[in-house]
Amino acid sequence: NHCISDFISSTHTDYVGTMLLTSGKNILELADDYKDNKHDDYTSLLIKTLADRLVEAMAERVHLEIRQQYWGYEDSTKFATTANSNTNTNANTTVDVNALFACKYEGIRPAIGYPTQPDHSEITKLWKLATDAHPEIDQYLSFAGDQSYMLNPPNSISALVFANPRSKYFSSGKICKDQVEDYAARANLPVSTVEKNLQPILAYTP
Repeated sequence: NHCISDFISSTHTDYVGTMLLTSGKNILELADDYKDNKHDDYTSLLIKTLADRLVEAMAERVHLEIRQQYWGYEDSTKFATTANSNTNTNANTTVDVNALFACKYEGIRPAIGYPTQPDHSEITKLWKLATDAHPEIDQYLSFAGDQSYMLNPPNSISALVFANPRSKYFSSGKICKDQVEDYAARANLPVSTVEKNLQPILAYTP
C-alpha cells in the first residue's frame, strides 16, 4: 500500500507545501440573500455551486504557480496554449485547462480528510501554521476545531502539496487495530481518538 510519506525523500532535504484557500464569505452571503430575502432557491444554489468551482479553480492555479514559479521544477510553457506567446505564469497567461484537468503534471495536492490523507484532524496543524504566519486569516476563514474539523465558509480547501514525480493519488484502504495503535503512539493520541478520526477506514468495529 502507498503512504504519502513515501513521496518525501529520506536521503536529502525535501519539502511539503500547504494550501488554505477560500472563494470567500461574501459569495455565500449573496446566496443566502437570494434564498432568504428573494425566495430564489435556484439562483442561490447556482451561486453556491459557483463558489465551489471558484475555489477549485484557485487551487489549480496556485498549484500551477507552485510548480512553475515557487518550486520551479516545471517548465512555465508546459501548459501554455499555442495562441499565447507569453511564457510567464501571470494573470494574463492562457493555459491548457484540459491538460490540467487530466493531471498531466508531476506532483499532487491531496486534500486533508480525503482518501489519500484520511485523518481530517491533521488540518489542525495546518490551521496553526497558517494563523501563526498570517493572523489576519480569520477575516476570511474560520475553523471549527476538533468539533468537526470543518473550514467555514464551506467553499474552502485545505491541501498538502508534493512534488515527487512518482507521487499519485490513492485511497488509503482499510486499517487494522495494530495499525491504529501504532499511529496513535506516534501521534501521541489516545487510541479512541484515532479510531474516531479514522472511523471510515477502520477494518474492525471499535
